[in-house]
Amino acid sequence: MRIDEMGLYVKTTIRGILTAVVAAALLFSSVQVASASPSDTETSTKQDALAAIQEIKDTGQLSDAGREALLAVPELAAQVLDPGVYTVEETLGPITPSSVSPMAGGCATQSFSVSGKTVVGLTAYTFHHSANLCWNGSSITSITNRQSWVTNVTTFMFYRGLVSNTFTGVGQVTGETFAQGHMENCVGSQGCIQSDYPWVRINASGIWGWNGGFTGIG
Repeated sequence: MRIDEMGLYVKTTIRGILTAVVAAALLFSSVQVASASPSDTETSTKQDALAAIQEIKDTGQLSDAGREALLAVPELAAQVLDPGVYTVEETLGPITPSSVSPMAGGCATQSFSVSGKTVVGLTAYTFHHSANLCWNGSSITSITNRQSWVTNVTTFMFYRGLVSNTFTGVGQVTGETFAQGHMENCVGSQGCIQSDYPWVRINASGIWGWNGGFTGIG
């Protein structure tokens, strides 16, 4: 091989090596960028979820966009009470003494419960209220054994007691028993972000006995 050919060969080889080095550097750089992207996305997603929590703090409500942001971080959404979302259950005990018609009078225990739900749809707490009613076919003779309590309380919910507890109607044709509790939702480093005020109102009749009821979250 002549000297000029050798020089050309060396230049070509060096050029090939440099090209390979540059390609490898570009590949390494793209790998670094790619590996950083999921972390950036995760941070942004978490920030959006925290912004949704701040929305609840500021307004007591959760927009559709805020709900989507929280659902993108399920472990956080599972700790956040969904504002205004609840389910209801009613239980009516047997009339004693047993009779063909409630108009003959008797006594019976009625209970209602209302359950708050998290953003992912799980039960966060259940607030109960019950009472025993006696009637004689024309008026209410007594409303006794009134009780309020909570069950299914998760680690991020706190029962702060009753804010209202009343009844009316003894000696009258109609009456009611009412109770309202206070539940507070506290989420880790975000602190206590919102409160629920679940309530139960049960209607009483001196003619028919218990006459249905209503529940809600104030």
